[in-house]
Amino acid sequence: MVLTPKFSLSQTSTHVTVVINLPYIRVSSSETVIDGKVFSFWCAPYLLKLTFPSNLLDGDEEGSEAKAIYDPDLDNGTLTVTILKEEEGEWPDLALSSLLIKPKLPPGVGRIEVVSETLSEEGGETVPVRDLESASAPPPPPSRLGDAE
Repeated sequence: MVLTPKFSLSQTSTHVTVVINLPYIRVSSSETVIDGKVFSFWCAPYLLKLTFPSNLLDGDEEGSEAKAIYDPDLDNGTLTVTILKEEEGEWPDLALSSLLIKPKLPPGVGRIEVVSETLSEEGGETVPVRDLESASAPPPPPSRLGDAE
């Protein structure tokens, strides 16, 4: 079972800092990846994947590499990762960490589209399949044959 670790975020105009609480892990078996806007950290049983508003840098050039420090004595294990922003500036809503965990899908991806109709198992009548946008209220229960209306 994969767990999302407890974490906090802070920023300056040039850097973002991710502080991850990782009690009792073996830091040598961890992996951190920075790819564009996405920051990923994995160390069993923890997985943290954050999508930031702008690109992050982790390059080979002097000063552009991310820095990570693990302190085993702070809260039984804390990893602090400092990452350079590609563009300077403060990001709004960084305190709303749930927005960073939620995956960003391209427009139109993940929507339900009606492509056909299906037959119900009772009586063979055709019942249209409802799409997600029209499903704001549950459908009324089907009436039984012989019930007085």
